[in-house]
Amino acid sequence: MKRRDFFFLRTSNSGVLDVSCERLYMHYMNASLNGSTDDLLQRILKEFLSAKTIRLHQPFWLDHQDLRKALDPILGELRSQGNHIEYV
Repeated sequence: MKRRDFFFLRTSNSGVLDVSCERLYMHYMNASLNGSTDDLLQRILKEFLSAKTIRLHQPFWLDHQDLRKALDPILGELRSQGNHIEYV
């Protein structure tokens, strides 16, 4: 399994990015432990910008360890650019 595939779940619809918030949380925790949180957030922004619709699965994971606070600026930027965020 590719690292990117572990992180994001792409659908066959172009422009749609399905994201497992559990996996996102796990990557965030690992990045917090090794000091690479900024790199992770930049990677997330880059990937999210490649899609018009981002579906965040199991969003309750975002409430753990300040992950939502870290993602809020990214999600705000996406919305300002016309991207659609769905919580499923």
